[in-house]
Amino acid sequence: TFATLNGSADPNLGTTTGYFRYSTVSPGTCNDSFGTRAPASGGTNLGSGTSQVGFAQALTGLTPGATYYFCAIATNGVGTGFGTVLSFLTPAPPAMTTLAASLVTATSATMNGSGNPNNAATTAWVRYSATNPIVCDDFFGTRVPSTGGVALGAGAAPVNFAWATAGLLPGNTYYFCAIGSNSVGTSFGTVQSFTTPPTAPIMVTSTTTLITGTTATLNGTGNPRGDAATGWFRYGTVSPGTCNDTFGTRAPAAGGTALGSGNTMLAYNVPITGLTPGTTVYF
Repeated sequence: TFATLNGSADPNLGTTTGYFRYSTVSPGTCNDSFGTRAPASGGTNLGSGTSQVGFAQALTGLTPGATYYFCAIATNGVGTGFGTVLSFLTPAPPAMTTLAASLVTATSATMNGSGNPNNAATTAWVRYSATNPIVCDDFFGTRVPSTGGVALGAGAAPVNFAWATAGLLPGNTYYFCAIGSNSVGTSFGTVQSFTTPPTAPIMVTSTTTLITGTTATLNGTGNPRGDAATGWFRYGTVSPGTCNDTFGTRAPAAGGTALGSGNTMLAYNVPITGLTPGTTVYF
């Protein structure tokens, strides 16, 4: 929103005043009628010598992301001289775009974004959460990275960036967005989402309880890992070596305990009967 205009003029032995004119519309060649005069009246006293004297004028209230045209003007009792027309572009907050996630697995994903620095050094990062923020902001969920980010430079063209994230839960939907900041401000991309695929449940066999000569309760826990899971047991008097779904007897004979579709361990059990006293049972 601000800039300093610079120029110089040779007074050529006449008491000379220097000033500028500027506008968002190019005047083609410098003149004393286009755009805005800076300052509005008067100017910088450049003396009455015979060498170039530099002068400057600070501007405020400019529009971010706009091109301005300006020129130096100097006047004395003999006449007015004009400099060439130059231009400058005021920086603006970065323009951020959230791109589709890639390389999505059950526990990891790469979140992608793009940012146009708009002529100011820009840093970019992403935020993600299992809860939809609806509108992107810099407060929800987890920031990746936790501090800093990717340097996108200070150009005027979009720059792609990506962050790989691990430790996700299988079968979950995650929401994320691209964020970028420069000296002018912070901008946000739209909220995008991806869903991690489920994976096979994690099963743990626990200690048997309520053992009698002919009965026992088989215990276990299971993590559905993001997909609707059912738990059951197999048992027999001959060790299978490793667990499989063909040895011995299935308990129950069909179906089993619904463990839901979350990502936490849930305990379940099945009582069995008809055992032979004094017999080792594998399950």
